[in-house]
Amino acid sequence: MPTHVLEGDKPVTLPAKPITFRISGAGGVELNIFVDGRPDTRALRPTSDKMIVPVIDETAIIRVSPAGGGTFGSATVISCTAEIEVRGDHDPQRAVLGQVDLSGLTGRDLIEVVPDGGRLRLGSLGVVTQTELPELAAAARDAAREVLGTERAPRENRSDLTVLVDCSASMRPLMEEGSLTSAIEVVVGVAQVVSDDVRVRLAGASATDLPEVPVAELGRASNDAALSQPLAGSVRLDPVDRGRTCIVSDAVVGRPDAHWLVLAPASTWSAVPSDADASLAPVPEWGRGSLSDTLLKDGQALRDLVRGLVTGLAGGAA
Repeated sequence: MPTHVLEGDKPVTLPAKPITFRISGAGGVELNIFVDGRPDTRALRPTSDKMIVPVIDETAIIRVSPAGGGTFGSATVISCTAEIEVRGDHDPQRAVLGQVDLSGLTGRDLIEVVPDGGRLRLGSLGVVTQTELPELAAAARDAAREVLGTERAPRENRSDLTVLVDCSASMRPLMEEGSLTSAIEVVVGVAQVVSDDVRVRLAGASATDLPEVPVAELGRASNDAALSQPLAGSVRLDPVDRGRTCIVSDAVVGRPDAHWLVLAPASTWSAVPSDADASLAPVPEWGRGSLSDTLLKDGQALRDLVRGLVTGLAGGAA
């Protein structure tokens, strides 16, 4: 019997017979079926990741949640298979929904099942294709999903994002020791959830747009390009012509129309104006580690930083 792939808005039809749903790829998951927002009590669950539904006679939603509650861990990627097993048939008809990233979510609707005469029409529900990212950017993306409770901010809360990098002389040490790369990777990870297109502009004595590079390389490419800029005592933080702006700097110096990502040791945060639209990245005191290590080892510090960025860049979606 054939195997159908559930993708995009293309439905798959299977016979209207008892149907089995299975999750593979990760443990600690629990399958449920809902009709009109209520659990369908006819479903049988031999295990938490397997569910047998004897009959579906109303539109139903197949949902996956973490077993025991909470949120899915980082890099939790699953597949869901729906099978129609006929007695004596060793090759059942099936539909497969593959590579669903659940990282940071409290649950996710996977498949809609609609009765259609003697058939069941199955459709995938809003699966977002995830871009492969560096470790810190991926962790920031997962944290942003956890903050919002969804894979992406609503369309009305998303817009293009310009990351404006302060290339003044005071930023040079942060470029050389890697904090700028790490900061932009965090912004890139958050942007996968709250923004549409992302571009980087280098703000030195003049403004220069970074040539287009794969999103996974934006952190390193931005840092390298910033290091190649002539030293400038002051920089031009010109307004951008579209979407939102995130200024990456070591201090807030104006521009109330932008969200600031300030790279500074926690001991200096009191110098940031309390009314500034700013997120604070906990750069270690000089010589005491790296921003990347700090954020990857301290999940709360990463979540606090990401929450500020989500609030500042997602138009209030948080």
